[in-house]
Amino acid sequence: MRQMKKIYNIIIVFVFLLPGSIFSQETITGVHFNAAIKKYRNQHLQNILKHGKSISDTLTLPFFDDFATPSIFPNAALWVDSNAFVNTGFNPYMGNSLTDVEKSHNPPSIGVATLDALDKNGDIYSKLLPNVTGSADTLTSKHINLNFLPGDSAFLSFEYQPTGVGNAPEADDSLVLEFYSPIDTAEPWHHIWSAFGSTDKTFRKVMIAIKDTIFLQNGFRFRFINYVSLGSNYEPSWLSNCDQWNLDYIYLDTNRHINNDVYNDVSFLYPMKSVLKNSLESMPWLHFKSYGTNMIDTTIYFISRNLGSIGGLPIYNLKIRDMSGTIPVYKNGFYENVLAYSINFHRQNFSPLYPITLPVGNSAAFEFTCYLNWFNDTIPLNVDSIIPKRIRYNDTIRYYQNFDNYYAYDDGTAENGYGLSGEGTQNARMALKYKCYKRDTLQGAYMFFNNTHDDYTGNKYFYLKAWSDAGGMPDAELTSQIGEHPFFDGLNEFHFHAFESPVVIDSGATFYIGVQQTTTDMLNIGLDRNRDAHENCYYNISGSWVQSSYVGALMIRPAFGMAVANLSAENKMVKKTIEIYPNPASDKINIILPENYSSEKAVICINDICGKTIKQQHFANIINISALSPGIYFVSVTDYNKYNFTKKIIITH
Repeated sequence: MRQMKKIYNIIIVFVFLLPGSIFSQETITGVHFNAAIKKYRNQHLQNILKHGKSISDTLTLPFFDDFATPSIFPNAALWVDSNAFVNTGFNPYMGNSLTDVEKSHNPPSIGVATLDALDKNGDIYSKLLPNVTGSADTLTSKHINLNFLPGDSAFLSFEYQPTGVGNAPEADDSLVLEFYSPIDTAEPWHHIWSAFGSTDKTFRKVMIAIKDTIFLQNGFRFRFINYVSLGSNYEPSWLSNCDQWNLDYIYLDTNRHINNDVYNDVSFLYPMKSVLKNSLESMPWLHFKSYGTNMIDTTIYFISRNLGSIGGLPIYNLKIRDMSGTIPVYKNGFYENVLAYSINFHRQNFSPLYPITLPVGNSAAFEFTCYLNWFNDTIPLNVDSIIPKRIRYNDTIRYYQNFDNYYAYDDGTAENGYGLSGEGTQNARMALKYKCYKRDTLQGAYMFFNNTHDDYTGNKYFYLKAWSDAGGMPDAELTSQIGEHPFFDGLNEFHFHAFESPVVIDSGATFYIGVQQTTTDMLNIGLDRNRDAHENCYYNISGSWVQSSYVGALMIRPAFGMAVANLSAENKMVKKTIEIYPNPASDKINIILPENYSSEKAVICINDICGKTIKQQHFANIINISALSPGIYFVSVTDYNKYNFTKKIIITH
């Protein structure tokens, strides 16, 4: 029972009761590794090592962290370990009105520390085993001078939330708080508090009085530990990250009272969003310039929260910076009264005359910054202060609007994995709908895949496909690419999968980009839960296309390049390629050559994935491959004109 319980708690399942495919399902999981952590560590390794050595400092009160600093690791000035993931991604995404905000489900301010099943390198802990509950992340404070009397009213407070937009910890998982006594040499760490797993996403505040003299010492520390369970190996493609807890607003000080504890803080709750319309996070720069500023929503939306008992009059400032320096910096601002203990929704327009299409080249980027300041406030902006003064890091949010050669609905970070699995899904298809705003050639797709335990899905091959549109659903197949498989690149995050036969998409046309599976294992495509484009995501298990049920944005980005119409007639002919079927194949393959291609002196060469020649012969339409081992191969046909055509095939026996 324990085995099966964990499997069905890891995922949310919709079962489609179809004849012959009763166990087929649309599935989401946690992520097996964190690409953002891997990328950050690669870029900031020296600073991480430097900060990691400065753990002997003893801190004085107050101790405060709301995890709003610009880093994905806990602040090294406060914490001795870097296992928790500091982020804005595991909270519910920001909507465009206050009705989209569920107060109890949102952090006190922007940013949380997430404890999960991934280590500081972004990989699942090797010590964790299926069906066994074990400790995972720790968040440990530096030594703190807590040399006070029991009557000095020392309190540690924090807010915690299970799940967020991640995976809910089960009832036998837990979040634990421990205190360290520098004078207890036998058992220095003491259990103080714990919470069991739950699907309730409410942020709850905890205040703990520190009165025991074994803790009221110079050298006191505290730490949080989460206990997780990976589940069973019943379905290996589901076995991934799980059991997330979010922590925020950790505050330790004296002279506090359990019933009278407020903060003098007005802060942002969410990061900013794309200024593009139609749920787009990005689009090709040349397409954007061709269509014009009609694709821009000139209203910036943001939500702030006043955690204090006193209202105020903050100034909300907006700054736009063209990263190329072509356009002068744009600035605007307004002030608005905020009431005590209130959540406030704001809109700010930037001028539609701002020449955002002006930069030249094939790409562009713009930095959008919102920040708060106050009338008669002499504290400099963005300088971290301590309670009861205003807190500064959470007063600033930034968004980088990038334009390159692809369309995207996602923000680049996966909170879950998405896929289809179970009986009847061997040839299941997933498709993401886009509209093309300039006639251009669809060259392939950037795709983000989550890894699974022991890289289980790394050799699960799929077809990369594109379809036309009919009545708001995928229709005719435009192009297809066989022999693709998930790539897990923790540094570049997305891997580009190219079509051997690119296809022209007309301006204004709706098209679909996606995959067709070759096994019943879910592929774990990245799912961004902070952006919602599920109305553009479709799947097909039994012959009919169905819209996805999961809120989020599937991380498939169609990439465009030079239009075929601009190529010469000779190059158009060279663009044609051979056709090979069946694919996958077991005993023989059939080869069809392009029109006007002579096979008189053509040679066939079959190479393995490492480039080694396995078989070579004069051209024939039927080739026996029964003696070749299962795997991926490349079939090349070369003629006397030195035209070379290559196709990827999969051999199975």
